[in-house]
Amino acid sequence: MITKITKLKKFGIFYDFSWKTELPEFKKFNLIYGWNRSGKTTISRVLASCERKCVYDKDKFKQYPENGEFEIKTNDNTTVKNTDVATNVLPIKVFNQDFIDDNISFDPSNSCNPIVYVSEEDIESKKQLDQLKKEKIALGKVFDEAKKIKQQKKM
Repeated sequence: MITKITKLKKFGIFYDFSWKTELPEFKKFNLIYGWNRSGKTTISRVLASCERKCVYDKDKFKQYPENGEFEIKTNDNTTVKNTDVATNVLPIKVFNQDFIDDNISFDPSNSCNPIVYVSEEDIESKKQLDQLKKEKIALGKVFDEAKKIKQQKKM
């Protein structure tokens, strides 16, 4: 779990930010709010770079500042930096304006990208799926046996 963003350099209004000790750390759920141009989207882009495992790329992630730097600290004292973002394992999903622009359209001539989020907490559905897979295998065996018997009777 992310506890704080310890450093932001050349990131929008965060030209040289470092986390002050008097700032509370992030918790399991956090609400980031503020005035326009106060840095909310900038923070979401830092997190989105971890989700996408990508920093500035003019084709894939143009919203990331070209020379931006960051460091994120987690509750197990791991540090994720912009230089090692491609190998980070933070389970992050960012739904900001960039996400909306990339994935959602209300124009009938421009279809939306499919959006699916499967929760690991949906245990009952997983159990049902596993049971259906077992039944499919069993039915496949019954079918194969019936085909063999049919072939033998034809001979």
